[in-house]
Amino acid sequence: MKFFKQFLDTIKHYSGICISRSRGFCAIAAAAVKEAVRASGRTARHVYAFAEKKPKFILVLGVAMTATGLIGLSMPDLSGVEKGVKIKVKVKGRHAGYRYISPGSDGFVSSGSLPKHVIGAILTSEDDEFYSHNGINFEEMLKAAQYDLKHLTLKQGGSTITQQVVKNVYLSGEKTFTRKAVEAVTAIRLEKKLSKRQILDYYINLIEFGNGIYGINQASKFYFNKSPRNLTAKEAAMLAVLMPRPVVRGRILTQTGKEEFQKKRVSNLLRRMKANGYIGEDGA
Repeated sequence: MKFFKQFLDTIKHYSGICISRSRGFCAIAAAAVKEAVRASGRTARHVYAFAEKKPKFILVLGVAMTATGLIGLSMPDLSGVEKGVKIKVKVKGRHAGYRYISPGSDGFVSSGSLPKHVIGAILTSEDDEFYSHNGINFEEMLKAAQYDLKHLTLKQGGSTITQQVVKNVYLSGEKTFTRKAVEAVTAIRLEKKLSKRQILDYYINLIEFGNGIYGINQASKFYFNKSPRNLTAKEAAMLAVLMPRPVVRGRILTQTGKEEFQKKRVSNLLRRMKANGYIGEDGA
């Protein structure tokens, strides 16, 4: 009980400072954990064990403490989003301008025009629950919060496809709890403005697939010299595998060749696609 009391007391003390500096809950928890360990004589192992056993408590506590920090923050303006969006384009890690994406723009690809296995590869890889959530996946957020608290970091995003659209169009790439909270709220708002089809259409046309390569149309032509409508299940899986680390993995794909690229990840994704009904027993 001494550790638990010290943990809460320390969080209460640090919360105002950390929130005011937009450092987010991870910073609050980090400060609290360090002080609690010192004051209670417990080891870091006990702290992490507590975080693993009480992930929902940790997440709810963090949201409650940060809620006051969100009051007064300007939320992204979603007006006109159904007509088109603008994204920042980077080449070799540097800002290289903007790209406007709309259903009427050149090269825009509708998700409905693509084979089931192409869309299936993206959904299976990035957001299995896309059609059943309201913009955020609470269970994934819990897992991410648990991991982040245990490792005192903000590396695990738990982001849905809708959240990724929000991040790429409206927000910066900074990793703070405040930014993640704004992202989650905006994702819920976006789901009320657009249909799932519209959100998915934007996603496949704006997501990064490599250095300066944005959207599935550009990616399929660059890596496979074909239209995304003609991608095989394996090629679609390879593109989906790029998405978590597009620049690094894109370079590997161009250097190692298609047969050797991320064989284990591609194989696992194909297996999951089959289990989800996106490809048949023959792999097609």
